[in-house]
Amino acid sequence: MNGRGKTEPGSVHWKVVKAVFRAIPLAALFATGMAAFAPAGAQSYPERPVQFVVPAPPGSTIDTFLRIMGPRMTAAWGQPIVVDSRPGAGQSLGVEVASRAKPDGYTLLIATNSPFTINPVIAKVGYDPLRDFDPVIKLGDNALVLVTNASLPARSVGELIALAKRKPKSLNAGSSGSGTTAHLSLVQFNKLAEVDIVHVPYKGGPPSLTAAISGEVEFAFSDPTAAMPLVRDGRLRLLASTGTRRSAFLPPEVPTVAESGLPGFSVEVWFGVFAPRGTPPDIVRKVNAQLARDLRDPVAIKQMLDIGLEVNTNTPEQFVELLRREVPRWREIVTQAGV
Repeated sequence: MNGRGKTEPGSVHWKVVKAVFRAIPLAALFATGMAAFAPAGAQSYPERPVQFVVPAPPGSTIDTFLRIMGPRMTAAWGQPIVVDSRPGAGQSLGVEVASRAKPDGYTLLIATNSPFTINPVIAKVGYDPLRDFDPVIKLGDNALVLVTNASLPARSVGELIALAKRKPKSLNAGSSGSGTTAHLSLVQFNKLAEVDIVHVPYKGGPPSLTAAISGEVEFAFSDPTAAMPLVRDGRLRLLASTGTRRSAFLPPEVPTVAESGLPGFSVEVWFGVFAPRGTPPDIVRKVNAQLARDLRDPVAIKQMLDIGLEVNTNTPEQFVELLRREVPRWREIVTQAGV
């Protein structure tokens, strides 16, 4: 070391410095040096408010879900959850907005299956359901219910099918509109049961239930939250649910359509969270893990059932596979319906 405090090559101090550097593994030096340049990723996410695009009006099931679960996410992450309501075009408007967001994890989408599996078949949409999003987590699902006029002489799905076969085109079924899951439930029912029941579309679910009560139509496929109060009052008769398994929202003795004589029948409305394509995978996994953890809480499960949503989460990989199966399956059903 010279008089100005510098280490000179060849000096004793220089030899000590070289020995120290040889003792430190090169990989450790690289990791230390690069740490300042590496992105924080999921470790520090989120560092600011997270916005959820909700493509349905306030008070809808997905909006209510987010307002129930948002405070839990805020408590865990220390950041506000912002609701960006973008209703319109059967959720397609909000989905398109979300597809164009920056893929950084700070804009997410919560939606049902309709804008991904049905809307692209019946109308031109400004997004691709398989290419424009990274599926994050399926939150849960709910099945529709098959309810009949209380005086209809059919107390099971089997008896309803037998009645339809005895009187072709004499039975009418109401739905919440053409192209809805209620309508497509009837399309699948007609196909698998080999019957010809006439579809009568209404402007929403409640009018279709009113028509079933009055006898204007013999039965209807309906959202269970709207139908069950009428069933409990004796104004409608509940025959079955449309899901792949019995619904926790309904009495345990209520069968599915599939186990009532139509194997393979299934119609479920599922709800999920999506991120714009290209969102860092570690952030996708962090959002998935947080929501899955929150939805294991018995209180949250009860809150979801109260709004008609049965919790049934999955991994990002499982959600991708679900979407890949569902899109072509619904394209076939919708095409057959001629919507």
